[in-house]
Amino acid sequence: MFSSRIARMAVIGLLLAAGVWLLGRSARLTPESAARQQAVAAYAPDSGARLTSLEAWGPGPVSGVARPVPVDLRKIPPGLYDADNQLAR
Repeated sequence: MFSSRIARMAVIGLLLAAGVWLLGRSARLTPESAARQQAVAAYAPDSGARLTSLEAWGPGPVSGVARPVPVDLRKIPPGLYDADNQLAR
C-alpha cells in the first residue's frame, strides 16, 4: 500500500513538473532559425532591388471614393451578361 501511494504521488509530481515546463517553454520567444528564414525567403517575391525609402517606390496608385449607384434589380432580365461588371474590370 505504501509503494502504490508513492507511485501515485510520483505520477502527480511528474505531471505537474511537465505542465510547468510546457507553460514556461511556450512563454519564451526563440530566435528564428536559418532554415526557417530560408523557407520564408523561398516563397517571398524578389524584385531584385532593395529599396530603402518610400521615395524610391515612386507615386502610388491613384484612388478615389466610389459613389453609390442605385440599381433596380427587377428591371434586369435574368441571364443577361453585363460587359461592365466587376470581374471584367
